[in-house]
Amino acid sequence: MYRTTSLTAPDGVDLALYEWGDPGGREVVFIHGLAQCALAWRRQMESPALAGFRCVAWDLRGHGASGAPADRAFYAEGHRWAEELRAVIAGTGLRRPAVVAWSYGGTLLGEYLVRHGHAGLAAINFVDAITLPGTDPLGPVLR
Repeated sequence: MYRTTSLTAPDGVDLALYEWGDPGGREVVFIHGLAQCALAWRRQMESPALAGFRCVAWDLRGHGASGAPADRAFYAEGHRWAEELRAVIAGTGLRRPAVVAWSYGGTLLGEYLVRHGHAGLAAINFVDAITLPGTDPLGPVLR
């Protein structure tokens, strides 16, 4: 089962973290989509196939148990999403994780790659993902 912790993103948003598997195993970070939460990865959290991996997921800002700032800038500025992923990797002590990004999580990962590159990542897996950095999640399509 998973363990819950938390950390704070560089811009002050509190993030709810979920960790499971072998703390010494190969590392995997799971990023959920818009209007979801880390528990979207519950089947992975409960999967015996992943028990040997060190897995981390979190509730994106404005989702689940993470902080939800009222200011639109906390969601519309891509650097904030990139730094959120960077904070999760650093804050959990991951060395070189594989990253699995689903739906809007692909945009978050894209923002990270634009700013930080791929050198610190072991692998990237886009799962039915939106991959357009700079895409405003609160844009006219979702209103």
